[in-house]
Amino acid sequence: MAHNGEYILIIGQAASLLSAVVPGEGDHDPAALRANHVMVGGRHVVHGLTPPGRARDYPYGCTRSRALGVAPTNRTCYTEAMKIYTRTGDAGETGLYGGQRVAKDDIRVDAYGTVDETSAVLGIAVLHLTDAVLRDEVLALQRELFTVGADLATPIARETQAGKSVVPRIDETHTHRLETTIDRYEAELTPLRAFIVPGGTPGSAFLHQARAVARRAERQVVALYRVAPDSMNREMLRYLNRLADLLFVLARAANHRAGVDDVPWTRPD
Repeated sequence: MAHNGEYILIIGQAASLLSAVVPGEGDHDPAALRANHVMVGGRHVVHGLTPPGRARDYPYGCTRSRALGVAPTNRTCYTEAMKIYTRTGDAGETGLYGGQRVAKDDIRVDAYGTVDETSAVLGIAVLHLTDAVLRDEVLALQRELFTVGADLATPIARETQAGKSVVPRIDETHTHRLETTIDRYEAELTPLRAFIVPGGTPGSAFLHQARAVARRAERQVVALYRVAPDSMNREMLRYLNRLADLLFVLARAANHRAGVDDVPWTRPD
């Protein structure tokens, strides 16, 4: 698939990975790609190869033709519009990055599909959060969840075969960043003295819902690790555990910054 002037787009969404090969235009030969390739803000950018207005940011990465020799990262690519339906999943199967076909109810697909569901709930939370800093915090998490999905959708064996990293992986620095964010927000909150129930403000309630979905993703990743420990990134276990913790703290922070008390749990009569 490394024809001259082609980009291979790897885009994760919902419970599937969509792959599309986009033909180049005019002089999109490997030499031209290399000549126009620069780094901008940590992203790989190819300038001047297509008309303006076609730059689209794909958090799962855009792998140039192999002749370009650029390692996958988050990057901006100039592309044509991508077709949404491919019909390749109509028989109940989907493709992992690397070509392996699995059933759509495979535990791995279930796991990264639930990560996508977490991001979707976070999107609703953003619409209801009144604090701009919290909104930016949650948007950053949504972007990082694309990396989480790509990591889960790419078995470790794929990199063993390639002899190199093929997608960005979650590592201990990501988990540590979640921990420092938890500590930062907890510093402004009153220590918990009792259980609380989701509620208070709409933004807080949706963050609690995202937390519950993230816990489900964590349970599915634990199940995947139990049956195929060598096929996945073990750091994902720690990351998702800490992500759910952070969402709990952010839910409390949303109420606090809105001047609304958390809803305490009381024993039923």
